[in-house]
Amino acid sequence: MLKLSLSLSLSLSLSLSLSLSLSLLSLSLSEFPAEVFLSFFLSFFLSFFLSFLFHSLILIFCRYRTCAEGCCPHEYCAYHRICYPKIHCHFGCPDGTCQHGVCLPDPPCQKRACGMGNSCSMNFNLGYNTCQYNLDIGSTLCVDRYGHAVTNAP
Repeated sequence: MLKLSLSLSLSLSLSLSLSLSLSLLSLSLSEFPAEVFLSFFLSFFLSFFLSFLFHSLILIFCRYRTCAEGCCPHEYCAYHRICYPKIHCHFGCPDGTCQHGVCLPDPPCQKRACGMGNSCSMNFNLGYNTCQYNLDIGSTLCVDRYGHAVTNAP
């Protein structure tokens, strides 16, 4: 609720600044000193920058709520961990896969549960470990039957 109210107030200040700038531009330049225009446009660009920064921070720190916090009616408690939205996967699934036309988040994993080329690592959007593509793929593809890394030395 706090995020929504802050977002609305920043959006309102941005739209107010925009409407004021359009009305001031319709007046002639001789009626207002240059300092008024300079201060007005500085405040407009400052409000725009703050709005952009605020929305960027929300995207960076946005995660799913935990089930302990309580889920909304349009969400369900997935894997007894996170509140995941009930959405159909016509356009893809955020942080998950499509199963029978419904999006499901990626399941939690254990260290050895992931297949070849994947590793069990932290998914920061979901808040728990999931099987993900291993960026250090060379270390997982060449292993012996005991799971030890094998190098192809000449």
